[in-house]
Amino acid sequence: VANPSVASAATAGAPNAVGSAFAAYGHYISMIGILACIMAERLTIKPNMSEEEEDFIAAADIGLGVWGVGIAYSGYLRAVEYEKGFDFYAHEPLFWLKIAFVGVFGASSFFNTVVIIQRAIAKRNGNFTPMGEKLSNRMIRICNAELTAIAIIPLTATFMARGVG
Repeated sequence: VANPSVASAATAGAPNAVGSAFAAYGHYISMIGILACIMAERLTIKPNMSEEEEDFIAAADIGLGVWGVGIAYSGYLRAVEYEKGFDFYAHEPLFWLKIAFVGVFGASSFFNTVVIIQRAIAKRNGNFTPMGEKLSNRMIRICNAELTAIAIIPLTATFMARGVG
């Protein structure tokens, strides 16, 4: 049955437990949102997409940006305000590896975002042309790379949380 002293001991080192929990939840839900947006783009991008499909990937890319801001903000809160504090993370090589992977992820998604914005502007101006096979294949490969990064980034965090590295 419940033992208050055990519960007190479990939370003794967590003076900001509620804030930490919300920051962690924001981080995890943002990761799921990012994954959903990338999957939506990956499964929709193809040669000769319809105008509706082009609008859909534009919306997915906007969602990717919103969730990206969410994960960056919640990650900042977790590293600076909660968890172990930035002094711990600043001296942790896996933290910097994770940040490097995030940078590569962000840089790789830039191409797709620019293309989607350019195509949305052209469509708005009445210059819609179907996407070619070469461009769609390149964008699909970038989505695949992003999905791989989404698998690797949390792995580095998992190792870091367990003191590996």
